[in-house]
Amino acid sequence: MSKVLRVCLGVLAACVAQLTAGELSAMAATVVAAEASGQAPANQPPEDSPPLVRTLELNFDSQGGVASVDLETYLFHMDIKNHVSAPSQGRWVPYTDAIERILVEDFRRIWGFSMI
Repeated sequence: MSKVLRVCLGVLAACVAQLTAGELSAMAATVVAAEASGQAPANQPPEDSPPLVRTLELNFDSQGGVASVDLETYLFHMDIKNHVSAPSQGRWVPYTDAIERILVEDFRRIWGFSMI
């Protein structure tokens, strides 16, 4: 993995954008309940799926876990948010060279802002 990609993934590491905290909590509760019952959560990707883009997570470890800019600002400037799998819609996005280019472009766009 290239150094640029590692840095990019550190900043834009693959939670599904636009979900509220309540929706995320409900999803987590569903997964925990399914695991406890021995059942797989609903809407799993096909068995023969290639690597998928399943989540988008903004990570600010080097800033003490706190973003210096509103999260919506980051998401506004990120194209990758439009290229994340949507299990509830049966949409599975494979991780491809095109996705990697989008991540690198998003990283460069955000890195270029004077506000961060």
